[in-house]
Amino acid sequence: MKYLCLVYLDERRLDELPDGDCLEYDEATRRSGHCIVSEAIRLASDIPPARAGSIEVRPIRPIRETAQAQSQQRAP
Repeated sequence: MKYLCLVYLDERRLDELPDGDCLEYDEATRRSGHCIVSEAIRLASDIPPARAGSIEVRPIRPIRETAQAQSQQRAP
């Protein structure tokens, strides 16, 4: 299952979050292979803007992948 993390933050608090923190988190997440994982809630809690706002985790319906798989199954 794929997940999307939506960040909600009061824009007036953006200065509280150094850009370097966000870049560091992104790089560490990519290096670990967890860009798309089943432990999305735990990862979302570590996203730097969570310190000043909130993160919403939603499952993503893989429409393209599902349609492609169905198409391949129908092909002779």
